[in-house]
Amino acid sequence: MVSFGLSMGVSSREPMSRLPRLVSQAENLEFDAFYILDSQIILKDAYIGLAIAAQSTNQIMLGTGVTNPVTRDLSVITTAFSAIQELSTGRAILGIGNGATAVDPVGLKPSTLKEMETSITLLKGMLAGEEVVYRGKPVKILTATNPVPIFLSASQPKMLKLAGKVADGVILMGSSTPSLVADQINIIKDGANEAGRDIKDIFIDLWQTISVSEDKDKAFNDVKSWVASQSKYWWQKVSDLPPEVADAVKGDELLTASQNYKVDQHLSLKAKHKDFVSNEMADLMAIAGDSEHCSKKLSALASLGVNRITLTLLSGGREDRLNALAEVIKSVKVLV
Repeated sequence: MVSFGLSMGVSSREPMSRLPRLVSQAENLEFDAFYILDSQIILKDAYIGLAIAAQSTNQIMLGTGVTNPVTRDLSVITTAFSAIQELSTGRAILGIGNGATAVDPVGLKPSTLKEMETSITLLKGMLAGEEVVYRGKPVKILTATNPVPIFLSASQPKMLKLAGKVADGVILMGSSTPSLVADQINIIKDGANEAGRDIKDIFIDLWQTISVSEDKDKAFNDVKSWVASQSKYWWQKVSDLPPEVADAVKGDELLTASQNYKVDQHLSLKAKHKDFVSNEMADLMAIAGDSEHCSKKLSALASLGVNRITLTLLSGGREDRLNALAEVIKSVKVLV
């Protein structure tokens, strides 16, 4: 049976003191994971948020969605997650990616595929308290005693294959279209097979941006900022789109949305870049509509065999949105 998680970033307008209430509400509603976005220019610190969440809950898994090895040194990541693992009594997930939205604004470059593989290998050793050779020197993190599962954020074929080879889990990004998600899962399987691993040993966490509302236009408006970001970081790089996707993306819409995306407005409901995204395009990449529509889309995705579906908890009345999501997943669990 598929489980459900939540992800959110703590914006500059939100007090961190609100976080304990939200994560406790999520746990009480039986969500089994809570991720906090890590992007230092536009959001409050994820590691501090996870520490707060760890002390406010008892069962829910807690992770970064996602951190990166560019703005965060591997030794710092290890020390921080060792502390979060201790505070949460073993509930930490190290969600990591190449750092696109975090590194671009400060003039750095995202990790390459090889750098990402090396980082994951080193982090596994560091988190287990082993001595590793890091930047030419032997390093042993004295506070690290308990390994933490490492989930690699991936959407592109090469990163998906790498996740299948080396990661404990995959944060699967990019689309709400089942055929595309199925293709992504097959690439993860290819990576696992090449490494002599069983795909069943790799936790697949499918992330979906979602807005539940009887007002369809409002629901679409809610998700369009995220869609614009994905047009820049994912869809523009997909060379072979399935016909049902290619036909629905009109003209230069992907390119226009990508060119107008602004990282400082990333998921903002007031972002100007959302104006370049049509409802048709949004429907391919996110989930928006009334509860029945959202339940059907989630059920189709759940049937693909993923372990968890993590839903973005958008701003603008988060408590009410959280309750609405909880109602939707009740019906999904019945349908699947």
